[in-house]
Amino acid sequence: MISLVLGGQSSGKSDHALTLLAAAPGNAALLVTGLARDEDFRRRIMDHKRDRAAALPVLEAREDLPRALAGLLAGHDAVCVDALDFWVYSCMMLGEVEERLEELVRTLAPAAGPKAGKNVILVSQEAGLCPVAGDAQTRAFIRAAGRCNRRLAETADRVWLVAAGLPLALK
Repeated sequence: MISLVLGGQSSGKSDHALTLLAAAPGNAALLVTGLARDEDFRRRIMDHKRDRAAALPVLEAREDLPRALAGLLAGHDAVCVDALDFWVYSCMMLGEVEERLEELVRTLAPAAGPKAGKNVILVSQEAGLCPVAGDAQTRAFIRAAGRCNRRLAETADRVWLVAAGLPLALK
């Protein structure tokens, strides 16, 4: 079963994804993609760490998300990926968004459907929930994130939009 959880910044999407992960049967792991490059983001990461179960295994991945996810799925029944927008940015810096996205879709294929026996929960910031970006690089990132979200929404069995902490089932 593949679930995609979308939402704006600080909408509660990670909280909802962790609730889905906790409800999934079997052993679970968390795959994170963000890299703390400033003090504010380091604080946000620490807040997330305090909010999740201490026993939950956590693995970090950047642009190698498909390979890291495949490795975790080999030994875990449920994996939450938080968050795809950081991964898209890493891939964008390499100029490989489309190739890596298709690699991720191929990696997810065996987990699709309720009878697959695996649960993958993907978290991503919904593109376009903010003012129009003032620079070309930010607009390019928003377009890439939007393409990623749309492609994964096609692949996902369930899609949620979280606003003000309230999850709305879209699919």
